[in-house]
Amino acid sequence: MSDSHTGLTHSSETRAKMSGANNPMYGKTHTPETRAQMSYSKSEALNPMYGKVLANAFQSGYAANHPMYGKVAANAMTINVYSVVDNKLVHSFTSQVAAA
Repeated sequence: MSDSHTGLTHSSETRAKMSGANNPMYGKTHTPETRAQMSYSKSEALNPMYGKVLANAFQSGYAANHPMYGKVAANAMTINVYSVVDNKLVHSFTSQVAAA
C-alpha cells in the first residue's frame, strides 16, 4: 500500500457499497484447487530468500565492500560528553550514530 493511503478511512456509504451482495465474492468460496494454488504461491519453495540468513551477507564481506565502511562522513558531528560534577570530558564520539 502506498503512503498516500495511510490512515484513509472509507465513508459509511462507501463501506456499504463494498459489502454484502455488492461484493463480487459475496456468498462464494474458493475451490480446493484454487486454495492449493494460493497456498503454493506463498510457499517457501518460491521465496528467493528461503533458507538464507541476512547476517551471512554481512559476514561474507558485503559491508566491507561498501565505500563508506570504516569511514566517518564528512558532515558527521563530533559529540563530546562531559561530567556534570567537574565538567571534564568523559567520552568523545565521532558521530551521532556512534553516540547513540
